[in-house]
Amino acid sequence: MVKNYNYKNQGLTLVELLLVISIIGILAGITVAVINPTKQRERAQDGVKISNLQNVAAAIEAYYAGEGKYPVSSAGVPDTNVLVNPMLSTYLNSWPGSQYVYYTMTEGNINFFCVGVLNSQSRLYKFVSPHNASYTGGKPECGGVVLDCPIAATCNGSATGNDLGAGGQVCNLASTGASCL
Repeated sequence: MVKNYNYKNQGLTLVELLLVISIIGILAGITVAVINPTKQRERAQDGVKISNLQNVAAAIEAYYAGEGKYPVSSAGVPDTNVLVNPMLSTYLNSWPGSQYVYYTMTEGNINFFCVGVLNSQSRLYKFVSPHNASYTGGKPECGGVVLDCPIAATCNGSATGNDLGAGGQVCNLASTGASCL
C-alpha cells in the first residue's frame, strides 16, 4: 500500500511565527544599539562645528593678512558677533552662530585670537591662532588647529604662559587626540 504524503501546508504554526518574530526583534534591537542615531547625530553636529571653526579661523587669518591686524573683540570682552566690523564681512559671509565665541589678545607685540564653541560632550572646541606657539601649549602643532578642551578652557583673557584661555587645563588635538599641554 502506497501512502500519499501530499499534505497541503497551510502556513506557519504559532510557535514558528513567534520564533521568527523574536529573532527579528532581537536583531532590530542589536542594530539600533549599534547604530545609536543620537550618537551619530551628535558626531555629525560636532563635525559641523569643527568645520565652522576652521572656516571662521581661515577668514580671520585672511583678514589678518589683508589688514595687518585681527578684528578686535568688543572692549576686550568675548564677542559672539565680530561681523559688526564691516571689514570682516569681506572675508566671512556670516558668523556661524551666537554660541561661537571670539576673543583677541595682545601680549607685548604679539596679537593672537581664539574662537571657541561647545561640543556635544560638554567640552570646548577651540581654535587658537598659530602665530605664537608659546600660547598654544608650547607646541607649534597645537596652534592653528582645532583643539578639544575641558569646558573650563574657554577663550578669554586669562591666558598665562602657554595656554590661551585654558587655565591650566589640558587640551588635545581634535583630529588625533594628542595632548597640547
